[in-house]
Amino acid sequence: MGLRTFAKALGKSPTFISKMERGEGPLPGEETIRKMAAIFGKNPDVLLGMGDKVAADVLAIIIKQPAYARFIRESVHLTKEQWQALTALQQV
Repeated sequence: MGLRTFAKALGKSPTFISKMERGEGPLPGEETIRKMAAIFGKNPDVLLGMGDKVAADVLAIIIKQPAYARFIRESVHLTKEQWQALTALQQV
């Protein structure tokens, strides 16, 4: 996908995309990052994290239930497999 096509798909200017590629200018917002994730078939949370961002819905959950922030802090040592096991428990 070319730069202009990509920019059009995101609703951004080619200049914005070019600067983003070079690490110049502001980082894209959540909506733009979500569109990028959809285009590339990636998890939007991973792309948001790469930009030091947290999805607005996750932030709202933490604001509503501050204990979740404590849980995350205290679970930082868990392995990927342990996190997957916790997620599996939640789906039961």
